[in-house]
Amino acid sequence: MAVALSTGLIELYCMHLGRLSEYSLLSKEESDGAQRGRVRVSEPSILVLSLAWHPNVPAVIAASLSNGNIVLVDCSKDISIRQIEAHSLEAWTVSWSPNVSHLQRQDELTLFSGGDDSTLRTFGKPLEEQAKSPDDPVKLRPILFPDARIHGAGITAILPLQLWKDIEDVEDEVLLTGSYDEHIRVLLLGPNRRWKVAAEERLGGGVWRLSMMSRSQIREKASNMGASFQILASCMHAGARVLNVFLSSDETWSIKIIAKFEEHESMNYGSDALVWDGHIAGGDTPFTVASTSFYDRKLCLWKAPNTNATHPAVGQ
Repeated sequence: MAVALSTGLIELYCMHLGRLSEYSLLSKEESDGAQRGRVRVSEPSILVLSLAWHPNVPAVIAASLSNGNIVLVDCSKDISIRQIEAHSLEAWTVSWSPNVSHLQRQDELTLFSGGDDSTLRTFGKPLEEQAKSPDDPVKLRPILFPDARIHGAGITAILPLQLWKDIEDVEDEVLLTGSYDEHIRVLLLGPNRRWKVAAEERLGGGVWRLSMMSRSQIREKASNMGASFQILASCMHAGARVLNVFLSSDETWSIKIIAKFEEHESMNYGSDALVWDGHIAGGDTPFTVASTSFYDRKLCLWKAPNTNATHPAVGQ
C-alpha cells in the first residue's frame, strides 16, 4: 500500500497476517530505521496529490505533484525516480492505461495526467530509461498533443475503461474524466489522435475522484455486444454519486445518475465500495459504500443499488 504525503514523500506499507507495517525498501543490514518504507520524490514544500500503481509492473508507482510534475518511482531494489514536466499548475491526478495500445510498443509505459491547467496529457517511456535523481526533471516523450479544449476547469480524476476483445475495436482508448467544472465525461481517442467527447453529465459538484464498482458485457441483440460500467464519483460539496456508464451495441455512450448520497456537511473527497463475488457475478446484492468528508471528518456507510442485476450480463 502506498500513501501520498504533503511533504514530498511516499510511504509504503504492507499487510501481513492482518497487521499493517512499514514496507522496507532496504535489507535489515542496510536500513537505519529512518528510511524504512519512505521514498522522497520532491522537496518538502511539494505535495504528493495522487498515486497510481502500474497494472503490470508491481514495483512501479506514478505520483502527481503540486508543482505540476508527474513522478515515476521504481521501488525495486535499485530505487529509480524520474520526473515528467507535465502541467503548468497542480497535477491533480495520474492514471495508467489498462489497454494494449497501438500508440506505442508493449514494452513502454502509457500514463495519463490531468492538472489545474485544464490539460489532459498522455506520456510514454521505457522503464529502463528511468533517471536516478528526483532533482533533474526530464521531459518524457508525449504520445499525444496536450488537450486543453475539452474541460472548463482543472482535471481532477481520470479513470481508463477497459473493454472486451470483441468490442474493443470501438476505440483504442476510452477515458472517464472528472473536473472542477462539475462534469464527468467519456472521452474517445479519434482517428486524428485527438480526444473527443462521447458523453457528459453534470453532477452538481467538482468531480474529485472516480472509482469502478463493477462492469459487465451486455448482449443487447442477437450478436451485438455493449458494455455497462457502474461508477462511484466523489463530488466535493455535492456529496457522492453512483453512475451507470453505458455503451450500446451501436457504439453510443451514455451516462446516468442512479443514486446520490448527500448527507455530508463538507467536501466529499473520497469514496469506495465493497465489491465481492456476488457483485462480479451479476447478482442483485446492493453495494456497501464508504464515503468521507474533509472538514467535518465524517465517515458514512450506505447502500447503493447494483445496476448489473438489471442487465443480461455475459461477461465481467
